[in-house]
Amino acid sequence: MRCRQDFDTSETLRRVGANTVAIVGALGPVTTIAFGWLVLEEVMTPLQLTGAELVLVGVVIISLKPRAPAKGGRMKDEG
Repeated sequence: MRCRQDFDTSETLRRVGANTVAIVGALGPVTTIAFGWLVLEEVMTPLQLTGAELVLVGVVIISLKPRAPAKGGRMKDEG
């Protein structure tokens, strides 16, 4: 099973890039906490809420940061 996970991660990195994979990976613990609260009716402590909030703020900051232009003055995603 581990081999399949490694393949999936490698394929995802190839298709969408390391930045996107890292951002989605950072959201994993936050979604786990949220599903635990919603589905299993677990109690969230103030420390957990603060940690989840910090992760979400970090993801938003990284997502909104403009990309540096590549050589030649064009953005990396432009043709």
